[in-house]
Parts: sequence; structure tokens; C-alpha cells
Amino acid sequence: MDFKSFIDNVVTKERELIKEPLEVFHPSSMGKCKRQLLLSRLTPIKFSRQSLGAMKVGTILHNWISSELVKSKHTNILVLHL
Repeated sequence: MDFKSFIDNVVTKERELIKEPLEVFHPSSMGKCKRQLLLSRLTPIKFSRQSLGAMKVGTILHNWISSELVKSKHTNILVLHL
């Protein structure tokens, strides 16, 4: 079994399953004009397998940090779950 190909296929299939409604936007798109926002939703970016893998690692790290912050019961921290 080729481990790299296996991981590439998993992250690619996971990304294909994400179907967000058109009205959902992310904070990273705040600086875009309305035309850019609409076009980015209608023609989504095709990410490379390497980028998808890096985003997956980032999501795992984000979720782990969020979970640890919730466990620590800091009341002055707002945790956003992905």
C-alpha cells in the first residue's frame, strides 16, 4: 500500500463532501468585495492534495486546542468549533 496516495485520496474525498450553503461565509473573506464573495462561492478553488493535507493538519490542531481550552474552563475565551 502506498501511504502517501492513501492519505491524498482521503483528504481529497473529504473536501469533495463539504457542501456549504451559498449564504455561509468565513471571516477570512471579510476583505473581499461583494462580487469577489459571490464568484468565490460559485466557482470554488480547487486545492492541491498537498494544500488539502496541510489544511487537514491545521483543522486537527485547531480542534485539539479548542478542546483543551474548553476543558481548562477559561471563561474569558470564546472557542469556535470547526
